[in-house]
Amino acid sequence: MNKKLIFSIIVAAFLLLNINPTQSSAAYNEKSDWNIRVNLVDQLLKPSGITGNATFELQEKAHELLTNTTGIELDHSYIWIEVNGVKILAVDPIKPTFGKW
Repeated sequence: MNKKLIFSIIVAAFLLLNINPTQSSAAYNEKSDWNIRVNLVDQLLKPSGITGNATFELQEKAHELLTNTTGIELDHSYIWIEVNGVKILAVDPIKPTFGKW
């Protein structure tokens, strides 16, 4: 390995080890959410909503990690898939964010 590569690795490791993230959350805009609703005969399917909450929390944690490690806060919203009035899936669509950084 050459000396420049070793120096670059050491500097990168030093910077990563000294990151002190603060607790914050990315800018979730609930007003921009979309809902796709499917109503079936209630006897056919009774979802619990566990997956809807789990997918929402997972994506919110990803936004929190991004904000805490980089300081970049991205506005975001969700597309909610509902079956018989129960949210079963949260999808955070990719949105271009030109000039935000």
